Amino acid sequence: REQLEAEKGKVEAADRQRAKAHLATQQVEKQMAAVKAKVERLHPERVTIKSRLSFLEQRLEELSHSAEQDGQRRNKLQEQLAAIRAEEARLESQQENLKKGLADRAVTFTPDQLQEFERVKQETEKITAASGDALRQLDHQIKVVRQERIQAEGDVRDAT
Repeated sequence: REQLEAEKGKVEAADRQRAKAHLATQQVEKQMAAVKAKVERLHPERVTIKSRLSFLEQRLEELSHSAEQDGQRRNKLQEQLAAIRAEEARLESQQENLKKGLADRAVTFTPDQLQEFERVKQETEKITAASGDALRQLDHQIKVVRQERIQAEGDVRDAT
């Protein structure tokens, strides 16, 4: 009978162990289901985050490329501006030389010389008209170069 009691105690202990194991298994299954549900919830977020990251990386690359192109364009405009300023300075110098040349030619005349001068002046107006045309052309070129310089400076400001 003792042996039967001992065996009965062992069976009860085994039943208790089985019940504890069954309970532990259920708890682990519940926890596993909760983790699985959490992973399922996070999966769309992960996809969204990866998609957003990919978009932002592409946008960063586009902005970097755009900034590089803007820098190249700005450098080109600055080179053009320097060339236009040099051309403007050259044309202004040439204009000053022409003005000085015309001023050096001015002479005071006696009344007789003035009358002779007027006669010769009329004969030579055709010759001096060419010089006047050259001066007007230089004036026009200077205006054009100034406009180009102003436009280039504006482009440089816009590029920066």
